[in-house]
Amino acid sequence: MATHALVQANLTINSKPYGPHVFIVPVRSSTDLSPLPNISIGDIGSKSFGGFASIDNGFVRFNQVRIPRKNMLQRHSQVEKGGNYVHAQQERMSYGSMITLRVAVVNAESYNLTRALTIAIRYTTIRRQFSSSSKEGAGKEDQVITYSSVKFRLFPLLGMAFAYLFASKELKSLYVTMMAQLKIRGKSTKLAEVHALSSGLKACSTWDCLAGIEECRKACGGHGYSAYSGIGHIWANGAPSQTYEGTILRLVAELRR
Repeated sequence: MATHALVQANLTINSKPYGPHVFIVPVRSSTDLSPLPNISIGDIGSKSFGGFASIDNGFVRFNQVRIPRKNMLQRHSQVEKGGNYVHAQQERMSYGSMITLRVAVVNAESYNLTRALTIAIRYTTIRRQFSSSSKEGAGKEDQVITYSSVKFRLFPLLGMAFAYLFASKELKSLYVTMMAQLKIRGKSTKLAEVHALSSGLKACSTWDCLAGIEECRKACGGHGYSAYSGIGHIWANGAPSQTYEGTILRLVAELRR
């Protein structure tokens, strides 16, 4: 069990808000692991569709919990002992923590689609059903992958998978450049660009890849409905990615502003 948590909370000094900042907060006793005073901790229970079944996701509630000043992560912005707030060199630096997850999600869902496609294409290549020959018993039945309807469902997804994989690699490269600039100079010319790209790609890739994974499952027929195919597990673990950091509707609202 974790005894400390990395918490993003609004920083307020003398009733003046300074926006969200990140703090290291003790949540459990280091001796008996019981929750500390005014802190409630619990498990959220089973997740939809059986996704992330091996991971315990929980909640934490704080009620008038004081966080010492020294517990604030202060590489880019600081609070001095006298209470004076020192701004980061670049506004909206907090975008950085959100970008990290978005970059990871784009990469993960791209690979999830390729995994589902690998299963579906291999299965429909091996699986034979019916024969196009008019002569009874003329030979082997046709591979399911040769059906026009199956090609129409799987081949465009294969192209989409490559597109998102290439996009995720380029996004990761921009992210690495941005982080290097932040580490050296405390600001980056790439912050706004990577924030916009990661937000858009995160929304589009999760929407498209999850729909593609489901199409792969259906292309496998009854085999796709079986847990042994592996596709259901891939989809269940990827499903929450559509609502990490908010839904696509939130992105549209941001872009309209």
